[in-house]
Amino acid sequence: PFNRAPFEPTGGGLHDRYALLGRLRGSVPELYSGDMSAAALSPDVLTVTRSLGDGRVVCVINRSEAAFRLPFSVLEAFYGDPSELSPMSAGIYRI
Repeated sequence: PFNRAPFEPTGGGLHDRYALLGRLRGSVPELYSGDMSAAALSPDVLTVTRSLGDGRVVCVINRSEAAFRLPFSVLEAFYGDPSELSPMSAGIYRI
């Protein structure tokens, strides 16, 4: 099943990913104070968007076996490729 597939592609381990996510949450206001909305862009691509004032940060989760081209312009990539997500990956972006 999907939850058993290797998710962290660089080999750095889950600890490094969680540490990065914790630093992001503490330094990006939208992630600790913003409103949240979720949407499915397809059956295998999910988004969680956090908004605060004019700022928006979106996490895109691609659980498919195909690459996914992002349908929006990225102002800043916190994690992940700013134009396309690899299969079974995720990205966090300011849009």
